[in-house]
Amino acid sequence: MTQDDYWTAAFEALDRAFGDSPRPEKFTDHPYCEECADAHQYFSAFTPVTPADVTEPPETLPIPFLTDGAFIYLLPGMLRWIPRTGRKYCIGDVLFHIENRLHAFKPDQRLAIRDLLYLVYDRLEPEIRASAFDYPTIWRLLNELDKTAPPDSG
Repeated sequence: MTQDDYWTAAFEALDRAFGDSPRPEKFTDHPYCEECADAHQYFSAFTPVTPADVTEPPETLPIPFLTDGAFIYLLPGMLRWIPRTGRKYCIGDVLFHIENRLHAFKPDQRLAIRDLLYLVYDRLEPEIRASAFDYPTIWRLLNELDKTAPPDSG
């Protein structure tokens, strides 16, 4: 298997795990906030995988305004940001949002995220280790996500 094959397999597993996530009616849950209304309008144009096409750094996007349902619906596309390297490297930004929403994932979703994060660490370890935030965060997440795994899954 080539490196691209591993990424493809990991993203296909994520698409399966998140595939039954319904499209939310509202992407934000703040009816009196103009900024939230703008975020709702912005995110409502996306499908589960189209966030992958976004080139802006994640910290510039209104991701915190998303409801849990909207975040879960869009996560497969957002997770496609994390193989980026160089100036587009953004693992820490994605990890931050995943860690804050761990409570919202179903067991199969948690396992798919876990498997992707192990691949991310394996492929991008030097960049992850170079960040004071990313290294401890990815391991904190992996340790938590490993608790979801059945005994024979890894």
